[in-house]
Amino acid sequence: MAATGLEPGAIGVTARSGGLVREAREALEADGLDTTSVSVRRDTAGVRAGTMHAMKGLEFQAVAVIGVEEGVVPDPTAITANDEDPLAHAQDLQRERCVLFVACTRARELSGTRCGTAHSGGGRQDLAGCREPSGG
Repeated sequence: MAATGLEPGAIGVTARSGGLVREAREALEADGLDTTSVSVRRDTAGVRAGTMHAMKGLEFQAVAVIGVEEGVVPDPTAITANDEDPLAHAQDLQRERCVLFVACTRARELSGTRCGTAHSGGGRQDLAGCREPSGG
């Protein structure tokens, strides 16, 4: 990855679902980049890819957080309907924010982690915790 000055093993790619992670790995491999799962606990030369949950505790020079869009994040299957149980709904949304925060803060040096805004109902809502890491 001469254009970025980073070795592929220093880059993490993450998404909310395993399906999106597989698609990302397939696209990277089609472009000639080796990839490996973040669950592999050894040094690797390939871009490391995994779900947002799997990124917890890991650190990379740069991270691409993909698929952050309405209908994907928060994961609709992980959210209790508000009219069913308002407290569970609020807790589920907070848990999803935390998962996204973990994913967005895995880059240690490079200002490469970017999150925008997500649509929430009829309005737009800033994604708390999504910011560029300092020192890049």
